[in-house]
Amino acid sequence: MLKNIALAAIAAATLASPHIGHAAQIDREAIVRFGDLNLASSAGQAMLASRISAAANKVCYHFGTITLQQFMEQRTCRDELRDRAIDAVNGQMAFNDQPSMSAAASR
Repeated sequence: MLKNIALAAIAAATLASPHIGHAAQIDREAIVRFGDLNLASSAGQAMLASRISAAANKVCYHFGTITLQQFMEQRTCRDELRDRAIDAVNGQMAFNDQPSMSAAASR
């Protein structure tokens, strides 16, 4: 079973979207490990969602002085990256005939 998510590869697809201009310069990556989590439990799902959100923040956000437009682009990057990572986990869980993460855990 998939035990890690490489967010850089997912970020590349997210950042290639034409509506995200400035954020396309991001060159960061993050690995989310979840082999230690029981994804059949709501606590395990919540922990994975938290790890994915933290990794998406690391990949998408540039800290310092930015414009409102840049902030919105970074937030869009984070949201799309988080959603794609959750979809990747759910796809792998479905492949292994396991229940998927709930929508509530991914927010």
